[in-house]
Amino acid sequence: MEKQLNNLSSDEQDGLEKEALRLLYASLPVTTLISVVLGFTLVMILSEQIPRTSLFVWFILLIAVSLLRFVAYYCFRYLQQEHSRYYLWGFRLGVLLSGLLWGWSGYIVIEQADVVYQIYISFILAGVVAGASSSLSADKYSVVIFIAAVLVPHITYYFLIGNETSIGMAIALIVFTAFMLFTARVHGINLFENYQLRLQAVESEKAVKHFAYHDSLTDLPNRLLFNDRLKQSLITAKRNSRILGVMFIDLDGFKGVNDTYGHDAGDELLKMVAEKVRLALRQSDTLSRIGGDEFLVLLPEVVSTAAVIDVAKKIALIIDKPFQLDDAVLDISASIGVAIYPEHGKDGREILKNADIAMYRAKELGKNNVQLYTETYD
Repeated sequence: MEKQLNNLSSDEQDGLEKEALRLLYASLPVTTLISVVLGFTLVMILSEQIPRTSLFVWFILLIAVSLLRFVAYYCFRYLQQEHSRYYLWGFRLGVLLSGLLWGWSGYIVIEQADVVYQIYISFILAGVVAGASSSLSADKYSVVIFIAAVLVPHITYYFLIGNETSIGMAIALIVFTAFMLFTARVHGINLFENYQLRLQAVESEKAVKHFAYHDSLTDLPNRLLFNDRLKQSLITAKRNSRILGVMFIDLDGFKGVNDTYGHDAGDELLKMVAEKVRLALRQSDTLSRIGGDEFLVLLPEVVSTAAVIDVAKKIALIIDKPFQLDDAVLDISASIGVAIYPEHGKDGREILKNADIAMYRAKELGKNNVQLYTETYD
C-alpha cells in the first residue's frame, strides 16, 4: 500500500487524506455514542463490585472526552476544513484519550472486580476494539493508537497476575490484537482501492466529456462545443444589444503539404497553426477545429465590425508566415470569411452559413484574403 501511495500525485494524496478524514469524522458520532453507552453499562454492572467514586470519575472523564470529540466533529462538519492536518491530529488526540480511558478500565478498574466481572470487562474491551478496527481503518495511526491504549494495559494486567489462566488470557488478547490490526489493515487497503476506483471513474468521465467536446488532434473545441458557446454568446449579445463576430477559416495549400511531406507533417502543421492563432485571440474568444483544415473563430461582444475584420487580418498574416517543421519550411495561407451578428444572421445556423459563404468568396478572389459577408454573395 505504501508503494501505491507513493505512485499518487500530490493532489491525489491530498484528496486521499481528505477522504480518509471525511470517513473518520463521519463515523465519529455513532462510535462515540456507543462508547458512552457501553461505559454506562459497565458502570451499572460494576457498581456493586467497585467503589462508585472510581467508576463515577472514570465515566465523567469518558463523557468529557466524548463531548470534546463531538465538538471536533461539529467544527469539521460545519466550519472551514482547509487545515485538514489539524483536524487529523485533533482526531488522533481524541482517539488516544478515549483509548487511555478504556485502557484504565482494563487495568485499574478490573483489578477490583471478581473473576467473572474481569472476563466481562475483557469482552467489553474486545468489542470496543473490534468496532474501532473498522471505524478507524481509514487511518492506520488511529487504529494502532487506540488498540494499543486499550489492550496493552489489559494484557499487562493479566501478565502481572502470573497464574496459568491469566497468562492464557494475555496470550489470547495478544493474538486478538494482532488479528484486529490485520483486519484494520485490510479495511484500510479496501478503502484505498475504492478511492482509487472512484478517482479513476471521475478521471475517465472527465476524459470522455473532454473528448466529446474537443478535437483529438489539436485539443481545440470541436463543432459541438463551438455551437454551444455560440448559442450562449448570442443570448448574451441579444440581451446586452452587442454584436459578435464569427470567422470561417480554410487553409490554402494544406493539401500540398500532405501530398509532399505526408499526413504526419500535415498533423503537426495543424497543431502549430492552432497554437499560433489561439495565442492571438482573447481568453474569451473561441478557436475551434471542425475537421480537416477548417477552423472557426468566435469573437463575443466586440465593439465593431471593423474590430472583427482587424482580428481576421491578423490571423491571416500569422498563417501566411512560413512554418518550420524539422528541416522543411511549410508555406500556407488562409481564406477567411466573416459574418456579424445581428447584421448577417439572427441565429447561429444562419451566421455560420454566411461566414462559410464569405470564406468561399475569399477562395474565389484568389485565396489568402479576408471577406466580410454581404447579401450579394448569395
